[in-house]
Amino acid sequence: MNSIEADVCSRKHGPFRSAQTWIAGHPGKSGTLAGWYQQGCGALGQLISFPLVVHRLSAVDAGIWFSFQGLLGAINLADFGLTFVLTRQVAYSLRLRENTAMADSDFIVTQPGWKGVAEVYSLSKKLFHALGIVAALALAVIYLVVSNFGKLAQDASSRTLAAWCLLGCGTIFSLQAKSGQAVVEGVAKVYLTRFLIGTCQLLTAAGVIACLLAGGGMVAMAASVAAVSVIQWLAMGAIAARQGSLSQLKGVRPSPGLLRKLVRVAVPMGVLNLSAFLTSSIQVPLLGSILGPLIVPPFYLAQKIGQALNIAVTQLIGPQTPLFTHELADGNQTAAVRRMKRTLLWATISVVAANLFFLFASPPLVNLWVGPGRDIDARTLILMSFDYFLLGATVAWAQFVFAAGRNPFVYSTAISAVLNVMLIFLLCPHLGLAGIPLATLGSGLVTNYWYVPLRGLRLMRELRPRQ
Repeated sequence: MNSIEADVCSRKHGPFRSAQTWIAGHPGKSGTLAGWYQQGCGALGQLISFPLVVHRLSAVDAGIWFSFQGLLGAINLADFGLTFVLTRQVAYSLRLRENTAMADSDFIVTQPGWKGVAEVYSLSKKLFHALGIVAALALAVIYLVVSNFGKLAQDASSRTLAAWCLLGCGTIFSLQAKSGQAVVEGVAKVYLTRFLIGTCQLLTAAGVIACLLAGGGMVAMAASVAAVSVIQWLAMGAIAARQGSLSQLKGVRPSPGLLRKLVRVAVPMGVLNLSAFLTSSIQVPLLGSILGPLIVPPFYLAQKIGQALNIAVTQLIGPQTPLFTHELADGNQTAAVRRMKRTLLWATISVVAANLFFLFASPPLVNLWVGPGRDIDARTLILMSFDYFLLGATVAWAQFVFAAGRNPFVYSTAISAVLNVMLIFLLCPHLGLAGIPLATLGSGLVTNYWYVPLRGLRLMRELRPRQ
């Protein structure tokens, strides 16, 4: 290649190479931007598909479809905390140094560097294959319960069974993608997983929209969701295999006892995930069973708007936690505390802004988006906004406690979950929709809304260098 050709080639690929260099040098910011891209894809899909589901499906089918989305969240509990534990362990193993192990933590000492990552990845793939079988059994049990009890059972049919099976298959494939996701996010390349997941969300919405416009029902919609899940699983595995030297370390076997140690750490996290499900994701299915499917769409819509805004805030936190763990593994506690303080400040400001927007802007947005009469009452909206604010602020503190290899929230979250379900059954028949956020708010104030920040402050004090 002569000098002229080299100059042309350099100019041609210059912007792309500059972008790659910036992304590599700013993994936290890149992860946040990619997270907002993911949120944008999900929001765009919901923006277009929700009105179509409401207007093109019957009121009963729309209620069942949205209830299924909430119920399928239970299948993701089949990983029983492994995804987060594996991500955190990959981040720790990659940067592990001698004499940097933290006392009183759940980190597992593996081989350092990419050999340790290969150990964890090899074991994780086997674990998620087994968990796929558990998820399939859970699908069968959940459908049997739903189709025989509660008001949703009145509308069960062969169509609902076929849609449930297809949606369940898609969820199982999404579960299989988590082993690759743990590796990519553990090496602090959150931007790759967020970009892939966001693109797949956009494809999923496009498939659902195409089915609705073509006159298809729940079964066709569910089939398109399952197809995109397969694509995501294959793509995530391919990306994970290309990280570092993993492709040259396929023969690395897990260290003796690694499975037992991972399970020991994951079980408390799984209990916490189950409790979190009973605090938030269970709301829509319980609402459908207690008050009927016709009342589900307005609450489901408000919940999705509020959750989308608050998840957008967590995109500031997620890309920072593996970097925080890297600093702890390196023994650089000063940098870790600085990162924790900076991220918490921005997260708190953002969560206040997000929930003020949810409170004042969501009613006109719903009227413009779906049409008049589709929004929830003001009392319910105020309670949801306040509860989401406290939840968002609490989650920000919890993420750093988890990233430090701790999980002190099992009992408090379990108590919160039990209280939440009990209060929903007590309050909903009398207060209607307002009983849902009031139950969650009450259970949170008794437990995690004060306990989690307290543990976060203790961690911050522990990491400060002693004079």
